[in-house]
Amino acid sequence: MLDLYEFARLASDLAAFYAYGGGPSGISAEIRDAFEQFDEDHNGFLDYRELREALLKLGFPKGVLATSVLRSYDENRDGKLDVIEFTQLVKDVSAAIEERERVKASFDVVDSNGSGYIDHKELKNALTQLGFDITTKETVQILKEYDGSRDGVIDLDEWQKLITDLEKVAAAM
Repeated sequence: MLDLYEFARLASDLAAFYAYGGGPSGISAEIRDAFEQFDEDHNGFLDYRELREALLKLGFPKGVLATSVLRSYDENRDGKLDVIEFTQLVKDVSAAIEERERVKASFDVVDSNGSGYIDHKELKNALTQLGFDITTKETVQILKEYDGSRDGVIDLDEWQKLITDLEKVAAAM
């Protein structure tokens, strides 16, 4: 019969077995390889220091706090990431990058003069092409609503907020 310590050890060993390819974990070889590369002490976990280095190598700016990322993805609250928790982090980062690229591509199409900003004329043209029957006055009002910097044009971040809201409206229809 197993005591509590032996059971906990068995559960940990099984989790590691599945996480490192011993079972149906859903972890790609690429993610597993990256995890093993970042796991400098080869203990099966990424601690704060290893995670900080991993975030830099994954392209995060130096100011991103590894402690905050660790708190967000450390499901069992043991102060480190296992390969399963790391996999979720990588999937979320990949999805965010893909979303940003999609938004940037649409921004580039709407920014017909290539200025790096969308003015009210470009916005009106885009909304009209999407099937909205909109006046110039309404377009200017929308631009003002999403122009967080109050410079009279929409930049990429502001465009992303507008696109997100438009997609919510479309999904509700």
